[in-house]
Amino acid sequence: MFDNHQDIYFAVVGDVHGHIYKMIGLLQNWENYSGQKLTFILQVGDFEPHRNEADLATMDAPTKYRKLGDFPDFYEQRSIFPWPIWFIGGNHEPYGF
Repeated sequence: MFDNHQDIYFAVVGDVHGHIYKMIGLLQNWENYSGQKLTFILQVGDFEPHRNEADLATMDAPTKYRKLGDFPDFYEQRSIFPWPIWFIGGNHEPYGF
């Protein structure tokens, strides 16, 4: 999968809570600052990939915290992730999906 002589850089990210564009901006800033390219992202929970209002209904959180974030843009392919993302689910994911 990876060349034995290739450096692998990855970010571990958590608690995005639907603010995907903010996460991408911060990671792209790191790439620009460091001069390195990320190979992948490990998302360790509370990403909140809610596609729609129905997904929000399956979220384990008080109603006042159920907000549709940026994920519909990615789900509907209006935007794309710059890197592969591997997930570990948190307690605020849409488990009905």
